[in-house]
Amino acid sequence: MRLLVDTLAYALGRPGLTRVWSALLPALAMRTDVDLVLLDRGGCPDVAGARRIAFPSYHLGNTAEDSRFIDAAARMVGAEAFVSTWHSSPLTIPSVALVADMIPEREQFDVSLRIWKEKETALSFASAYLCLSETARADLTRVYPSIDASRIASCAPPLDLGVFRPRGDAEIAAFRASHGVPERYLVLRGGNEARAADNGAAMLVGALKRLKGEAVHVLCVGRPSWFAFYLSARLPSHVTLQCLDIGGEELARAYSGALGLIYPSPTEAMELTAIEAMACGCPVIAAQVAPSGFDTEDPVLAFADGDHAALLSALVPLDDADGRRQLVANGQRKAAAMGGGDLAGTLHGLLEQVVADSRSERMQMFFRRWSELRTLQADVDIGL
Repeated sequence: MRLLVDTLAYALGRPGLTRVWSALLPALAMRTDVDLVLLDRGGCPDVAGARRIAFPSYHLGNTAEDSRFIDAAARMVGAEAFVSTWHSSPLTIPSVALVADMIPEREQFDVSLRIWKEKETALSFASAYLCLSETARADLTRVYPSIDASRIASCAPPLDLGVFRPRGDAEIAAFRASHGVPERYLVLRGGNEARAADNGAAMLVGALKRLKGEAVHVLCVGRPSWFAFYLSARLPSHVTLQCLDIGGEELARAYSGALGLIYPSPTEAMELTAIEAMACGCPVIAAQVAPSGFDTEDPVLAFADGDHAALLSALVPLDDADGRRQLVANGQRKAAAMGGGDLAGTLHGLLEQVVADSRSERMQMFFRRWSELRTLQADVDIGL
């Protein structure tokens, strides 16, 4: 099977998704029955055994034309199936949509915006769906009840225990010295979408303002530009903020030395963030409505969403040696038990299914009609 993958998430700088795909792409390339071809829009990773094709950058003002380009590339390489790392789609090649979350739909974002209309388009075109959590699966079926349940699979992304593991004192000290991080700090992850993460930031600001005069250092990791602006304009004087755009080994070191990871918004994306922190021995403080179905009862210090006092109370056990040891041990057991499933194998099974189905007259008629409609859209699109 020749599989075409649009590596758009790398060009757009979506670190949560690219971490998943950076593990998934090599696993797909290693399968003897998969010929992997990657559309490189910038930032495309080197994957052994995969071909890369230079491809135009992505613009929201001409997404329908982008679909025509994708379809032309698919025909050029003889692709039998398509998967996007973001929300792009072809015209006549069967696709599987990878669904990380349904946050915009669940949290009532303005889904009339073009970015979310393209997500709707990609989901509408797809012949099967791979959800990264049971919560994403439940949300998908709620938003799109007409999707046949047999077309939806769920599988947690794999956890890289070679990277996300507890680090020694010397390694943590070197990390802190390199980045100027004080000994006592909390980690806050930037979210994927501004509204979801702003909700979490507002929650944290409200809680920290109640710490009367006690010095607090917050290390914001992820894509911090807009996140830092929101926080810095609102934090009280006794709270210092530092932003680091780090991942992989450096992120593991940050988790290992932190008092805890604060997960203040119930709308932030995948549970993988919390699991990675736990694997590093970092306690997690999370809103009661857990990220993507994450069970907050055992290893997580939970608080009611919107309750600033409860969030402050959840921070107290982090300074208790015995309580902290128990939290770390529970979290590491949880991480070991949730190492992720065979994401590549699950995706491969769905791809085989959609390729077989694409040969039917019903699907051929669908592709022809879809191509006509998307072509009409391309003819009237106005660049933004």
